[in-house]
Amino acid sequence: MRIKTFFLILSLLFVGAACNQKISQTESVGEVSGIETTQIVMTASGFEPSDITIKKGTTVTFLNQDIKPRWPASASHPTHTDYPEFDPKQPVVAGASWSFTFDRVGKWKFHDHLNPARGGTITVVE
Repeated sequence: MRIKTFFLILSLLFVGAACNQKISQTESVGEVSGIETTQIVMTASGFEPSDITIKKGTTVTFLNQDIKPRWPASASHPTHTDYPEFDPKQPVVAGASWSFTFDRVGKWKFHDHLNPARGGTITVVE
């Protein structure tokens, strides 16, 4: 139980710190117990950054900084079948985040399920 509490507090600290900065395509948020993490911000204009390259096993946190809900999910719309696990199965409300660990090497297109014209690509390498 202490480990879960520790990771919850650590996650909240990352989200709080991320609210005060933008992260470039190649900059990672940090490392938690050997796990690389990075962040994509969701806004009214789309995903920032929209295209990134990460290592297999990296956790990507999608932070909603819009006033409307956003829903990051794998291609193709509306079924999300290219990488079905990469789908929170519900919208991420304003101010909240959702994280996903990419454990498959490949080039994964994604979109906002609520606004499919907005999207990007996550390239996962070994």
